[in-house]
Amino acid sequence: MSSARRQGARQARSSARLRGAREARGSTSVEAAVIFPVFFIAILIVVQFSIWAHAEAVVGAAAGSGDQAARALGSTPAIGNEVAEQWLRRDGSGVLARTSVATVLGGDGIVTVSVSGTAESLLPGLGLAVSAVRSGTMQRFRISG
Repeated sequence: MSSARRQGARQARSSARLRGAREARGSTSVEAAVIFPVFFIAILIVVQFSIWAHAEAVVGAAAGSGDQAARALGSTPAIGNEVAEQWLRRDGSGVLARTSVATVLGGDGIVTVSVSGTAESLLPGLGLAVSAVRSGTMQRFRISG
């Protein structure tokens, strides 16, 4: 192959590369415009799930603490209710909205504490409900014999 042909082939390849580079100019911006919102939404979903999981843990802990306080020797369901509400005020602020606590003493001495609320949302209109129910038998002093 002659040197003129080689040089012509190099020039053809070089001009093809330049043409391809000119045609691809701006494609990075388009790719970023498509990928960035998808990436942002994925991060938003992970953070929202984390908030919901934390809210679920707080509600469960509040119900457990309320139940434990209500079942204690000499305690009342009202005390358990107050303990659960204090727990929600202390640990649930910023994570929970519209919370409610209900404590019921059944005829058989079983105390049931129900705590519910809505996890705070990063997206308007998205209300993820969280709830927990804990129950146990009231502690009583019995004389053996």
